[in-house]
Amino acid sequence: MKLRRLNLSNDVPTSFSCISRSSTAFNERENSEPIPHDLIYELLLRLPAKSIARSRCLSKLWASILRSHDFTELFLTRSSTRQKLLFFCLKDHDFFFFTAPKNPDNNSSLVVPDYHMKFPFVGIGFQICGHVRGLVCLTHLRTVKGGKHTVPEICNPSTDNPYLYPK
Repeated sequence: MKLRRLNLSNDVPTSFSCISRSSTAFNERENSEPIPHDLIYELLLRLPAKSIARSRCLSKLWASILRSHDFTELFLTRSSTRQKLLFFCLKDHDFFFFTAPKNPDNNSSLVVPDYHMKFPFVGIGFQICGHVRGLVCLTHLRTVKGGKHTVPEICNPSTDNPYLYPK
């Protein structure tokens, strides 16, 4: 697979180094070797979305890579090919969202699902309307000002953010 070249700004460092300690003296310049940008790029592409969001503040180089249009486009393309099953359960007025990798063959072993978020459920009955790129739309009935109204909510299990719509 070919990677696109990144256009990094001039104020961003041009190399990222691994530093190792020697038993005698610690000299960063002598004991560091630069990690190629393509390798950093490839490693970052393998991270889950939540880790990518946290990694932006680690260095200017990483922030520049993670905010680039090319990286975002390639990350979305790759993540859409890694299919996962999203499922949830309702317990004590809370939704619990989980994901598990979708196994293409039936002979594969069982997989423990990853817990993503707890979403408080306040209402009567619910319906999942749909999903797009990891966002899930739910509707449920709430008693508002003496009447029952259907309330849509959008949640993003990968970032633990529920949204009421409209606000």
